[in-house]
Amino acid sequence: MPELPEVETVRRQLAGSLPAKRFAEVERVEPAMLLECRDEDVRRDLPGRTVHSVERVGKFLIVRLDGEVYLTLHLGMTGRLLLAPEDGPGPHTRFVFKL
Repeated sequence: MPELPEVETVRRQLAGSLPAKRFAEVERVEPAMLLECRDEDVRRDLPGRTVHSVERVGKFLIVRLDGEVYLTLHLGMTGRLLLAPEDGPGPHTRFVFKL
């Protein structure tokens, strides 16, 4: 499980590259990984939103979007976030957000 220093490192990396980026498309959503919302909601509500900041509360990463919308992420036991070019998702990819 990523510990707090690793989560803060991820936050800093995302905070350096995500602000002012706009979600263009949600390509893949693993419904079993969602809490408090449905995959249809994510696909409908995220595209067009702009990232304002990336924050951390404990081991949760909070991506603050326009319109007072938040994307809350937890890396779980072995999770990681990748900012990658369009070379296709790996076999264990749970979400793909195009910016």
